Parts: sequence; structure tokens; C-alpha cells
Amino acid sequence: MANSAYFPPTVTITEGRHTGEYIKSEAEWMRSRDNVVMAGGSGVVIPGQVLGYILLGTPAVAAVPGNAGNGVVSAAALGPNAKPGAYTIEFTGATTFEVVDPAGKQLGDGLKAGPYTSPEVNFTFTAGSTAMGAGDSFAVTVPDVSAAGRVAPCVAGAVDGSQVAAAISYNYVDATFGDIAAAVSARDCEVYGQRLTFDASIAGNPAAVAAALRQLAARSIIAR
Repeated sequence: MANSAYFPPTVTITEGRHTGEYIKSEAEWMRSRDNVVMAGGSGVVIPGQVLGYILLGTPAVAAVPGNAGNGVVSAAALGPNAKPGAYTIEFTGATTFEVVDPAGKQLGDGLKAGPYTSPEVNFTFTAGSTAMGAGDSFAVTVPDVSAAGRVAPCVAGAVDGSQVAAAISYNYVDATFGDIAAAVSARDCEVYGQRLTFDASIAGNPAAVAAALRQLAARSIIAR
């Protein structure tokens, strides 16, 4: 019986991204790179992933001592244009109030109990058994956490600062279960645009991609 030829099954291997393969050129002495912290929950981040810096923390609400009423402000959340610092909610009546940002600019007035929304801060006011008096107030404090150097994938609709494209992941990082050290391209470099990875909230929108590339260019990260 003649020997029959053996042909092994075809196996397709997809090569993953290599560390730093998106870089076209960068400054000497690693001046283009920074050591950062990838925020826990970011999942597996690959080289070339476009990132944003987390600048703002979770807002905290506190009633100013001496309030006449016992209403409650709760569910404070950031808006897309939030600033670090203390937002002031000052009542002008039982359920009416003014909201002032940390720079002293007055935002839209609140006219009734319930949810309040603005481009900077959102919360819910619930009236209590004793009505709020004119001059009663609350502070909603938004912490500045920029010094921590934490980054996350740049996602359209984020409100903590990471919605602004500002860096590119240099290597593979698995931040699924917690914060982890990472390296990024942060400035003064050219990158291959086709080797960048955008979050799905951006990738399918050419205008959003173009905006993210402009944000990177503002930090001298130029896509070619």
C-alpha cells in the first residue's frame, strides 16, 4: 500500500500588538513617556489604546451647619463640564435655590424638589418635614484627583476628565481587578494613526475620532 501524504490542518494565528509599535518617532531620553496608574476596571488595555486622565473624583454633599430646614440633597453626580472645587446650593425659598460653581458663576436655578441637572453638576433635592429657609445651603464638593496620575480608556460620555484624549498606552496592561502601574506616550511624539485603538464609543464615529486626534495633537502627540 502506497504511503499517503499527510497534510496538517491549517491553523490561523493572529499576531497581537507589540509594545510601542504605534510609535513613529519620539523625543530622546524617554521624554515622550510617563509612568502612570491604569485605573482598576479598565480591563485589558493594549499598546496603542487611546487614554484619558482621570481628573475629578466622586462629588460629596454636605449641609452647611445652621440650616433651618431639614431637606436632603443626594445622588450628586458630575456633568460633562464639571470643575474641581465646591458648588454651592443656596435656597431662596422652600423648594427654590440657586447653584453657583467653584468660580462663582451662577448656573441654572432650581425651581422645585426633585432632580436638578446642569452641564456641571447634578443632584436630587428632597424636601423634609421642615421647609428650607432663605439662605439655607449645601456644598457639593468635587475633588481634584489629577495628582494621582490615573488614566483610563478614553470614552465618549465620561465625565471625570477621561473623555479627553490625552495619552496612549505603551504596552499591555490588565487592570481588570484593580489599579496597576503602566507606561504611556504623553507628549512630543509621532504615532501611526492606523495603529491606534479607540473605545467603541469613539471608533464608530469619524467626527469623534477626529476630535480625539485633535486633543492628542494639543499635547504634541501627532497621528500620521
